[in-house]
Amino acid sequence: MELTIQEKRIKALEKAREVKKAKKEEKKGVEIVDDAVEEKTLTTDDKIESLTKSVELLLNREHERTKEQDIEVKAKEIVAKEKRSYAAMSPEFEELIDLILGKDFTRAMIFPKSGHPFVRLIIPEDKSNMSDAHKEYYKIDKRSIVIDNGIDSLERGLRRIKSNLARTKRQSI
Repeated sequence: MELTIQEKRIKALEKAREVKKAKKEEKKGVEIVDDAVEEKTLTTDDKIESLTKSVELLLNREHERTKEQDIEVKAKEIVAKEKRSYAAMSPEFEELIDLILGKDFTRAMIFPKSGHPFVRLIIPEDKSNMSDAHKEYYKIDKRSIVIDNGIDSLERGLRRIKSNLARTKRQSI
């Protein structure tokens, strides 16, 4: 029968106490005759106390680990919030999107902390040509257009999206 870690710790504590006790008795000039004395077991109270200390130690470690994970999650949320900000889109951009793609596309203008702003478009399900696997994983069809050269870059991006949407639905291989 294999001992658990806790049982091994208890056995090691027992041995250490017995060795310490034996050394004290030898110093006093008392001979240890019987080896059975070395195999003396801990009392129930000693076992409970040892087990309680071990459980408290494990709980403290788990609590610290949970606290660190909570801090990490909160830090990631703060960084995610700070990475971009959404703003109203210029009327010229809105008009161009309506002209090229239509009015039924959800859109947002996004300004990341670093890099160029971009327009995020959510493609309506009836106009989307994403594959079933893509739809299952991402749930929605969204496209982004980086605005690096003003309204010209938006127009190029919208025309690319329009030509892509004209293609048939992709099949998974």
